[in-house]
Amino acid sequence: MEKFSAITPITIFFTLLPLAFVAIADQQRPYVPIENITLNCGASSDLNDPDGRFWAGDNKGSKFGPNIESSSISYKADTRGSVVDTVPYMTARVSSSEFTYRFNVSQGKKFVRLYFYPVSYGKFDQAKAYFSVKTENQVLDLIFTPTDPSASNDTYHAFINGIEIVSMPPQLYNLSSPTVETGLRFIGQRSTALETVYRLNVGGRTIPPVKDSGMLFRLWSDDFSYLLTDNSYFSANFSLPIKYTKIPSYTAPEEVYMTARSMGPNHTYNKLHNLTWGLPVDSGFTYMDIEQQNEQSTITISLHPLVDKYFDSILNGIEVFKLSDAGGNLAAPNPQVSTISPHDPSNSDMRPPIRKSGNKRTRIVAIVGPISSFIAISLLVFFIYRILSNKVGTRNTPQLPSDVCRHFSLREIKVATNNFDPNFIVGRGGFGDVYKGFINDGSTIVAIKRLNPSSKQGVHEFKTEIEMLSQLRHQNLVSLIGYCEDGKEMLLVYDYMAHGTLRDHLYNTNNPPLLWNQRLKICIGAAYGLNYLHRGPNHTIIHRDVKTANILLSEKWVAKVSDFGLSKMNDMSNTHISTVVKGSFGYLDPEYYRLQQLSEKSDVYSFGVVLSEVLCARAPIDRTRDHMEISLVEWVKHCYKNEILNRIVDSHLQGR
Repeated sequence: MEKFSAITPITIFFTLLPLAFVAIADQQRPYVPIENITLNCGASSDLNDPDGRFWAGDNKGSKFGPNIESSSISYKADTRGSVVDTVPYMTARVSSSEFTYRFNVSQGKKFVRLYFYPVSYGKFDQAKAYFSVKTENQVLDLIFTPTDPSASNDTYHAFINGIEIVSMPPQLYNLSSPTVETGLRFIGQRSTALETVYRLNVGGRTIPPVKDSGMLFRLWSDDFSYLLTDNSYFSANFSLPIKYTKIPSYTAPEEVYMTARSMGPNHTYNKLHNLTWGLPVDSGFTYMDIEQQNEQSTITISLHPLVDKYFDSILNGIEVFKLSDAGGNLAAPNPQVSTISPHDPSNSDMRPPIRKSGNKRTRIVAIVGPISSFIAISLLVFFIYRILSNKVGTRNTPQLPSDVCRHFSLREIKVATNNFDPNFIVGRGGFGDVYKGFINDGSTIVAIKRLNPSSKQGVHEFKTEIEMLSQLRHQNLVSLIGYCEDGKEMLLVYDYMAHGTLRDHLYNTNNPPLLWNQRLKICIGAAYGLNYLHRGPNHTIIHRDVKTANILLSEKWVAKVSDFGLSKMNDMSNTHISTVVKGSFGYLDPEYYRLQQLSEKSDVYSFGVVLSEVLCARAPIDRTRDHMEISLVEWVKHCYKNEILNRIVDSHLQGR
């Protein structure tokens, strides 16, 4: 359904077609809709609109008139805005009781467009226009029912200026189209309906309904008002006709594919930035990871190149739909709006509503029956956004000193990670997921570690990590940039390590094996980092969780010791710390485990396990092996004792 209204749960899909697909035209047979009904409500005669489209009047004699039992009345609008077309906005069907329009249409999906011009009509005051619209039965009945929003016993009325019904091609929005990344399929019900929220011609001008493809009469608005990226490039090629191959010509008009926005030719810049649009939506509903703020929220659509394959991203069009809920409802709460004229006489739902206090726009509820359209998701990408409830719990979180490092707001973190986009996850650990992020207007790449509420690590480890790393500076220790603490959200921001963890390059990986010189350099660097911790001027810092997953590799393959959440500081006068045993299985010092006495020697033992991993390219504990080989430490000791060390060396290092 398409109308001048507000917004609920949303389904988004993109029209993505690079200009490389432009070729000599091979036009398909044009789509001709079975139904193409345009009804000028309240009009006594048939008229044409400024674009030349025919609109039938609904007064006596019209086959599309309201039910004869209703007491609805035809009225002319009391006022006319300077940009409002006469057809269909200057006449209306108005009633303080329920009235119904019945359309005998064929089975199948339909575009249903409702036209409203919210002004006063005769004795009917604009401020008293509150009503619902629903469909039911095995024919398309549009039922307009006045409602009293405040139970004040005042008389409210319903009105409608125009109704348009256009049959949709069966495959226009294919219900089972896969997403690009996940391949998941969206399966909806026949009773589900979608409301158009945005339909944007990216990089191009507004395309009026009469120039839409397939006689579908969709309005394609320009995207400039929603673009958040300053440095986007737009391209246009109007000289070559479009060749539609797998995508039908009715999917979008040719002009949509002739224009596009891209990130441009600077590959280095593109790696660090996104191509982003912001689309305002009403809060109070559930979208995925969209932060609620006042009356509206914003869906942020960000494109980033797949650096391993491409160095640019390109987009031709965006369509956003509101998905009806389990009760068939498409209505948002009553908005506070001005009595503004429609932006476009054809379809004004693609613009964010203009809001002022003291006035109310029509409230519209659509409950869609089996005959009504299931407008589903297709083309190349779709997302279902749900606003998570903004309820946050409280923690007994220790107060962190404000001067230890940079404090990030949750909004900054969400911008940096594209609202915690799963595609930005580059690792997982005991603390939680690690995201690749972009800060400082996209100029700096960072790693953002997000605490998983179910993690065994928590507030204490979070604070320890910040306090430790804010005081340490060494080329072989990971650098902490800052942190974020907001309700349940606890996040740490680090320098980004382009090559991930040392473990990522040793086993169970698709990465090429490390050369011997690389392994040696990495191990020496990690040893320097640990030595710095153990040889402080006043205190010894014991890492307590040394392992290959906690040794990160920079773009130049420099080793960086990371993850200080379990670390302990020991006075130089003490030989050890008595503490409960913590660490990673397979790396624990047996004496520490047995006596619960922690010292820097515990780190040295763990580092010995790391050296064995690097040499052998296998996990410290591998239960798939023979009993004698399950423990890497025991197997190395056995081979050393029996002078058969050649049996444990990584095969990629043999003979080198």
